[in-house]
Amino acid sequence: MYTKDGVRVTNRGVLTDIAKFYEGVFQQGIDHVDIKIQSLKPVSDDVVLVQGETRATGKNDKGEPLENNFVWSLVDVREGNQLKVRMLTIMPKAPPPKVADAK
Repeated sequence: MYTKDGVRVTNRGVLTDIAKFYEGVFQQGIDHVDIKIQSLKPVSDDVVLVQGETRATGKNDKGEPLENNFVWSLVDVREGNQLKVRMLTIMPKAPPPKVADAK
């Protein structure tokens, strides 16, 4: 899915060992990931910009539910005859704004 030099940019910094990151996610109990693409914009024949949201769910080792919601953008580049992720920028999705009491 990632190019050989692909990176994942988060609020914790830049991750280059993508396989190790995902192994840790699945070891924590995440076992289902929903990905929603909201925007896809070709820049050229070899570059595409993509934006979306992700919901990752599962259960921790105590059986308690896990849920993480993210917003992301990525740059796909052509490697051989496939488009692969060169850079994924992903951040936790902010909660909805609180509505002030109208009293």
